[in-house]
Amino acid sequence: KIKSASNFREGDTLMAKITPCLENGKTGFVLDLNGEEVARGSTEFIVMRAKENCNPFFVYCLARNENFRDFAIKSMTGTSGRQRVQVDLLKNYQVDFSGDQMDKFGKVCHPLFKKIKSNSFQLQTLSALRDGLLPRLMKGDIQVGKNNEDTLFTDDLPFVATNQALEEVKKMYPNYDEYYVTSGCLPDRRKRFDVLWQQF
Repeated sequence: KIKSASNFREGDTLMAKITPCLENGKTGFVLDLNGEEVARGSTEFIVMRAKENCNPFFVYCLARNENFRDFAIKSMTGTSGRQRVQVDLLKNYQVDFSGDQMDKFGKVCHPLFKKIKSNSFQLQTLSALRDGLLPRLMKGDIQVGKNNEDTLFTDDLPFVATNQALEEVKKMYPNYDEYYVTSGCLPDRRKRFDVLWQQF
């Protein structure tokens, strides 16, 4: 059980508040949570959330701004090597903007952040694909494109709709990597992998 943690949700900016992470620019934008889903993490970062009249993309860019970061660094207190930002002082930082400027900023940034999210998902998918299939490819257990060059999955894996059915299929292929079987049996996941595969 986590006794102390920071809660964050989609669209929040997470900025490190301890040295040397802050000085090194450790900052993240939450892009992979659904709706009102809430996640919990370290207390060593500051959760920055946009208010009603502010764009979340602007908050992230502000956290990456050199002047803002210098302001945060100057507020740090504590022993050498373990200094932390004083969040109450950080709240005094002021930025002047109009509603029209904020709207224009959001319209410019939204497609850029959407592309970042898409690229991030593809990287995660490819990494998982590599870790699950590369060992089998190296050993010759599977031959890519044997039956159909448009799909990565050469085995006759059936589509399933329930976990129970998936477990039954796994039993049919005891020597196969579970990730390979799962990805081949779930229509949405298989489709995503095949789309990526056709790009190579």
